[in-house]
Amino acid sequence: MTFRRQRLIAILIGAVLWLAAARVVHYFPFLFDGGEMSAIAFAAIIVTSWFTVDILRLATRCSPGRLAPLMAWGTLTALMLDGLVISFAPSFYASVSSATQFGAAAIMWGAGLGLLFALIRDSAK
Repeated sequence: MTFRRQRLIAILIGAVLWLAAARVVHYFPFLFDGGEMSAIAFAAIIVTSWFTVDILRLATRCSPGRLAPLMAWGTLTALMLDGLVISFAPSFYASVSSATQFGAAAIMWGAGLGLLFALIRDSAK
């Protein structure tokens, strides 16, 4: 598979996972309270971010050394969508509220973890 095709898959995965995360914030705003529920959500995101790297690796069948760059493409897609939608369509999340703020923070946390895990796994090969 060419790197161009792998990059497209990574971008699509980033967009789909961002959409899923944004919908979780919209439908379950109580999970993002800035307190105990947020802490539980952030802990769960550690696990989901680890599996996101596996999903990307399997979907792209990438060779060692390409996982982190591909993860970066998916992550930049998710973060750019996050910034645009929070700024111009906050009702897509939980309107202008603390749930949107804490939910966005959770999405950024997951994005950072995904990059970290991809870098760790790329360097372990």
